[in-house]
Amino acid sequence: MSTYKPMCPQCHGTQTIIRTSRRTTPTFQTLYCDCLNEHCMTRFVVESATTHILHSLFEEKPLPIKTNKQENQLTLNL
Repeated sequence: MSTYKPMCPQCHGTQTIIRTSRRTTPTFQTLYCDCLNEHCMTRFVVESATTHILHSLFEEKPLPIKTNKQENQLTLNL
């Protein structure tokens, strides 16, 4: 699995690290990044948004039925 590596806006290198992030909404987050290039050392912010979904199995799967603990115990005892 690949890992997202933001590109430094100063040196255009990919020797960067995401120090922290803040999720504003389920589809938008802000990433606070540092460039690790010893000649650059720029600190920058990346804003990431999910724009659309290509494919999802979410609607095709039936939603699980929530039951309480007593009903589960009765089913197991049968």
